Amino acid sequence: MQTLTRCGEPLTIARTRWMLGFQRRRVRRCEWLMLIPNEGALPHTSQTDAMPASLPVRSRSMATRPRQLTAEDLYAFPDDGNRYELVEGELITMPPAGYGHGRVELTVGSRLLAFVRERGLGEVVVGDVGFVLARRPDTVLAPDVAFVRRDRVPPPGQEHKFAELAPDLAVEVVSPSDRPADVAAKARRWVQAGVRVVWVVHPERRTVTVYEPGDLVTVIGEDGDIDGGELLPGFRVAVSELFG
Repeated sequence: MQTLTRCGEPLTIARTRWMLGFQRRRVRRCEWLMLIPNEGALPHTSQTDAMPASLPVRSRSMATRPRQLTAEDLYAFPDDGNRYELVEGELITMPPAGYGHGRVELTVGSRLLAFVRERGLGEVVVGDVGFVLARRPDTVLAPDVAFVRRDRVPPPGQEHKFAELAPDLAVEVVSPSDRPADVAAKARRWVQAGVRVVWVVHPERRTVTVYEPGDLVTVIGEDGDIDGGELLPGFRVAVSELFG
């Protein structure tokens, strides 16, 4: 068996194997990496004693969880083609939407925009705009379509960051890869954050599920209509028209 010495202190190779890569990158004043013949059993030395003085000792108590992300972290992400959200600081990754998804999203958004713009009721946004719903830890959700009342529209100068509010209406278009439980949980999270109405548009089922405060959930079939209720009085569109 061979041993290594560190400044004259013998160490077993097994105890110092983890140290070799570190010390080969840093030349110390004493050449402790020199191999010497084994001269018998070595006295017991603790792992802490065998460590280089410059290498900090990490105990279990020092282990920490990964840092939770913030809305600012998410906004600084590079555009890699994916869609991202934050739920209590945890990053949620979603693949790009499919062609049919985009078509339904545009239909819903254009119908809302025409109605809202003509009456000066506020703003309609599409394209997964981020809304900060909570801080510490941060939650940022992005609906497919959203409506914000005129008196709640973010002021000028804040267009280049996420909106620090919950929209009045959020629309989610369900993709084939979405799990029903996840879609329902997101809709309820919107309502809990203060959204007055959530429309979950399901192209495959050709239905729209409406979520409202008070655990009110209504499923409207293809032969029905969705309306704006008290939020957008006078707005109405046939469910069948959303799917072309």
